[in-house]
Amino acid sequence: MGKKITPLQVFFAQRWLPLVWFVPITISFGYFGAIMSFEYAQDHQFHFLYVLLIPVHITAAALMGFFIAILTYVFPLTILMHPFVSFRERINGAPFNVGDQIRIIAGPYRNRVTRICS
Repeated sequence: MGKKITPLQVFFAQRWLPLVWFVPITISFGYFGAIMSFEYAQDHQFHFLYVLLIPVHITAAALMGFFIAILTYVFPLTILMHPFVSFRERINGAPFNVGDQIRIIAGPYRNRVTRICS
């Protein structure tokens, strides 16, 4: 295969979108949970149980953020990204037919040249 792999092809072959989406949302919800927990502890009389509940609040808020990130990733984001991904597929040569020779860009078999079997 004489075609050179471009950096843009490598970038979009990586699994970057879930990380860009899940990590900030989960961390921001965990941070929000910490703020709410500290405000709750300040509003009430100080008790040692409030100190023990702070990690529980942070974990619960981060889990809630993770599930919200899943819902917003799976439904709206996949619909919004579909035209862009389809465009990138066309640039990379899709749709592939049986017998086409391809090069795997990312993953454990990267830089391996193979043929489409079925």
